[in-house]
Amino acid sequence: MAQQEFYNELQKLQIKMSDHRRQQASLKNQEMLKTHEMKSAELTIHDIEETKPEACYVAVGKAYYMKLNDAIVEKLKGTVAKLTNELTVVGNSKAYVEKQISATESALTELIKATPQARP
Repeated sequence: MAQQEFYNELQKLQIKMSDHRRQQASLKNQEMLKTHEMKSAELTIHDIEETKPEACYVAVGKAYYMKLNDAIVEKLKGTVAKLTNELTVVGNSKAYVEKQISATESALTELIKATPQARP
């Protein structure tokens, strides 16, 4: 393998690795945000069910509107279900990206092992 081909292949693999790492960081942030939203909704449901008010105030923009307790709890339960599904999708995406990272790492290792001038 010519030295220029080696450097071109090495550069491609490094760019691919960088992209995968960036995707991994993005997915980690998405997972943290969705988990935070889900925990917030679950705690709100718990507080509403514990205190059992007849109605609560819901913020819409700068205004507050009174809604029945049951409507709020149902909406929050729907939000929790939706976020659970989204967390599953993010988890699957994370697993896929991790497999891509390990494949790219092994390709880098093989490239370096196959090229004698790359070894120290």
